[in-house]
Amino acid sequence: MSARVGRLRVAVSEVLDVTLAVEGLIEAGHTEAARSVAAQELSIPVGAPNPRGSAKFLARANDLLAAIEIALPLRLARETGWNLQSSLMGLAREVEFIGSGQVHTLAQLRYVEEDFFTYWNEAPDSETRPFWQQVHAAGLPYQRVDHLGKIFTRGRIASRTEYEFAVDSVVVAVQDGRLTQADASRLAQLIGAYEGRGRQRRLR
Repeated sequence: MSARVGRLRVAVSEVLDVTLAVEGLIEAGHTEAARSVAAQELSIPVGAPNPRGSAKFLARANDLLAAIEIALPLRLARETGWNLQSSLMGLAREVEFIGSGQVHTLAQLRYVEEDFFTYWNEAPDSETRPFWQQVHAAGLPYQRVDHLGKIFTRGRIASRTEYEFAVDSVVVAVQDGRLTQADASRLAQLIGAYEGRGRQRRLR
């Protein structure tokens, strides 16, 4: 596992350019985000990795690192500019959470997994198919989560994660054919219903 952390550190450090990411954020009008990125310590550590936790945690964390190893070349092949650098910074943070021992419980690891898999669950199938094919071929314990299917089957948005997914993906899902206009209208109603429940909770 430490060897895998080391390999990922080297692979990311060879292509990570924080300055490019900051410049891209500024050009896109995201000045607050640019300041936040510029203030972060994002250099790749040179010391020996120090992952820690239970045997179950370490096994699961190693699976996540294996998935990141699969994801990295796919990101490099598809993305450029500050979009790529933003993705690389996310991957670097996820690797270091585990490699430094900062994340060392299964509960903490679930948050890191959720952050990492967001793109691979939300992006169009044409972009994510090679990743999931390699994940399955490697025998890793992950499956693509069909958040939209769950929302429509249930008839409601059940969590903040699903809400954010629905808001972020509705336009792209129509554009790439995953949703019809009728589906998008239904999803907009479910988003409104979730927001209404949130307002009611705040008024109590």
